[in-house]
Amino acid sequence: MSGFGSPNRRRLAILFVLIGAVAAAATFDKDYPREQPVVFRLPDTRPATLTASFTKVGEAEASTGFTLNLPERALRDVNHKIRVPNGDYIVTIELRRPGPSAAAPDALPPPTRLPEETSVSERVILSGSEVVVSVPARATE
Repeated sequence: MSGFGSPNRRRLAILFVLIGAVAAAATFDKDYPREQPVVFRLPDTRPATLTASFTKVGEAEASTGFTLNLPERALRDVNHKIRVPNGDYIVTIELRRPGPSAAAPDALPPPTRLPEETSVSERVILSGSEVVVSVPARATE
């Protein structure tokens, strides 16, 4: 008989170590920040400034946030990636557009005049797959 015990005891000990490592990895993996793709579906393609903040549900302060200055573009969708752990978040979005110039206040026809600022909050579940957040043309929250 060897000094380390029977082969079955060694196998059992290795099994317990592996189970413990898997359990520890699963616990730490939940809180590990990862890339989260987010698509903001805007009401139009005009130039705008998009500001977004992500606050984990149950927390008081935002986990992350950003501001994008958007030129006029062909598509309404704006793709951005953030780095946060998976979970439920409240995303707060502010969309600011330049108003009609002072020299030509009536430059835009009435149906296309939008509010200068739109603000909306929405609950999202981030899990590593793409999440689409719609920003309505008119909202204040």
